[in-house]
Amino acid sequence: MVDSVMTDTACYSDLVLPVAQWFEFEDITGGGQTNFYTGFNEKAIEPLHESKTDSDIARLIAEKMGLGEYFTETDAEILDDAMLSSETCQKLGLSYASLKESKLVPQRTGVKIAFEGAKFTTPSGRMEFYVEKPVAFSNYGQDIDVERERLPRFFPPGEAWPENEKYEKYPLTLMTSRTKYQVHGQWFSVRNLRELDPDPTFRINPADARARGVEDGAWAEVFNDRGHCVAKCIYSEAVRPGSVVYMKNWAAKYFKAGSWAEVLSLEFDPVTVNHCFMDALVDVRPWSQED
Repeated sequence: MVDSVMTDTACYSDLVLPVAQWFEFEDITGGGQTNFYTGFNEKAIEPLHESKTDSDIARLIAEKMGLGEYFTETDAEILDDAMLSSETCQKLGLSYASLKESKLVPQRTGVKIAFEGAKFTTPSGRMEFYVEKPVAFSNYGQDIDVERERLPRFFPPGEAWPENEKYEKYPLTLMTSRTKYQVHGQWFSVRNLRELDPDPTFRINPADARARGVEDGAWAEVFNDRGHCVAKCIYSEAVRPGSVVYMKNWAAKYFKAGSWAEVLSLEFDPVTVNHCFMDALVDVRPWSQED
């Protein structure tokens, strides 16, 4: 695989190639739910050390495999082809050369009003409470219960629910929270940030922690039948009794043992193709192992 840092995924790989960061190559940015601009990402510096761009890595591998003749386009030509085939760029009249000059172009002007004029993106054009032909959000050939999906309805959590027999053995619901020191999994290896936020933690109501003999600031083990995770315990009255809240996206190497991935459920919904990180039962106990 290719990566710019040694992530948990990279640690599973037999071969890791150092890829350049986004400030080391030119690219086109834009899109998404909150970004309504198409921008040109300028290269600030040349790729450091032995790192190379994805395209350079592909070209070099192809050359060694005797397939170099099929990978002759430059990065600029690849980006230009991508923009020419983009419906958004076509509407805006953008090309690689024009965007490189203008740097940033709004994808739309004015105010967008969702469902303006009572126009919906459903097959009938109306707001539909009953779905005639339910389909999966991302279809990879999975089976779905069509009748179940025709109408909105309540589904109890798959695991973190009082009626689950596991609730007596693992009475705490594990939930996740974001940290201000990382963006998803990015920046986990930045030394300055690790000085401010050196250890993975979880928050728990003091009453739940004391009942289990777990002290504030001590390393403790969060566990269930699937695995365990050892992180620092933080008392918090803001956490509802019966809950454990962990800060997401820590790399496995920072834990005393295990990781949050070990205790999470592998179940996901086949229609939304979504995994629920709040649907896991655990318990907590003091960590008595040596470092």
